Amino acid sequence: MNHRNQITIFLLAGIAVFGVIYFWPSKEPSYHGHRLSWWVGEYGNFETPHERKTEARQALAVIGTNAVPYLMSWIGNVDAKPLRTNDEANFQIKMWERAWLAAAAFSALGTNAEPYIPGLKSLVADPTNGNVCVIAEYALDHIGPDGFAAVLDVIATPGLPQRGVLMQGSEMADHIRSPNARTLAGHEDLNFRINSIRAAPVLAKCLEDHDPFVQRCAYILLCFSDPDSTVPALTNFLARSPQPEIRRLATDALAKHGQDARVAVPFLLSRSGDSDSEIRVEATNALMQIAPEVLSPGHLRLSQPP
Repeated sequence: MNHRNQITIFLLAGIAVFGVIYFWPSKEPSYHGHRLSWWVGEYGNFETPHERKTEARQALAVIGTNAVPYLMSWIGNVDAKPLRTNDEANFQIKMWERAWLAAAAFSALGTNAEPYIPGLKSLVADPTNGNVCVIAEYALDHIGPDGFAAVLDVIATPGLPQRGVLMQGSEMADHIRSPNARTLAGHEDLNFRINSIRAAPVLAKCLEDHDPFVQRCAYILLCFSDPDSTVPALTNFLARSPQPEIRRLATDALAKHGQDARVAVPFLLSRSGDSDSEIRVEATNALMQIAPEVLSPGHLRLSQPP
């Protein structure tokens, strides 16, 4: 056998070994005769009966962190190439469905998945990931407070284009509202208080962002998040005397909490007599929504522009 043939055989053998390693189907963890992907589907499907969903949650908890490499692969490897045929479109839809189901499965793992927060955070922080960042956000939010804090770190990073998308919709809001609010998975988030304490100053800072979409999304979240955390954060933010247009947003967000913002009444009363007529009007209008009984005719006269 000549030297050229030996090289050819060596290369073909190497390609064959690579093909076996790369394309050989990985063995998913299983529980009670069903593979991980089956349990993930049962747990994340809204139509799954409650008893079976409970069983699926138990199965995922038993499989534990052995599931995480598969879940992260399904989240991060969504095929986003241009589509040419219906078969390709159907295949991509299934991949997206599997990615969302994988993200939901993290709620069954909870804090046990905390060692994988940095990997998921890198998916959220990558501006080239498209909608993958939102799916990874969903997973982080369901790991627990440290996962939620990782999302906040990304939102607090200036210049990342996906920050508004991460705040948009109900996903983040579901984790900073009071206990009577339900998450998309149908469970109360018992960590809402610590989440909202961490989120409020970050969201208030986003009111000053140069991206109008980020500003708007932060404003909406501040209007409807837990008032026990948000109202003090907004009061502290206003005490720093932000620019007028930002001040108006923050004051309006404060007023949206109505009677739940009564802790801010002394601060607003002090501003209702401010030498700046715009501040007087804004503070008085907020008090009319929060505690109108504290306003005297004198306050109302001072609130009028000259």
